[in-house]
Amino acid sequence: MLYDAEQFSEASTALAALRPVHATDVDAIGLAGSIAAREGDVAGAEAATAALRAKTGRFHFGKHLLWCGRIAAVRGDELAASGFLRGAFARGCGYDIDLHTDVDLSLLSVHSWYKEMLRPKG
Repeated sequence: MLYDAEQFSEASTALAALRPVHATDVDAIGLAGSIAAREGDVAGAEAATAALRAKTGRFHFGKHLLWCGRIAAVRGDELAASGFLRGAFARGCGYDIDLHTDVDLSLLSVHSWYKEMLRPKG
């Protein structure tokens, strides 16, 4: 809730309290990376992206790459965001309403490739 309210410093503090218990959790790493990107912490965003990309040994159904896409979107790296999202979908990430309402991914909504990616097909 703090992140969605754009209270990134407070969200970071709350997340830090959870880190000892959830240090390897994909959502915790991804949220930390998104916060870092929002706060202009390039090293923190890159570290989170690297940690997420390393999560290949378990079935995450693309969730780790979806977080990488969110971080890239916040950083303004449209090309990386596109690649990460395509990788997430290829690994089983579902197309659902969350993609249309995600605060980070909404930064990509100005791009035609993103609109086409989320357009219902079939």
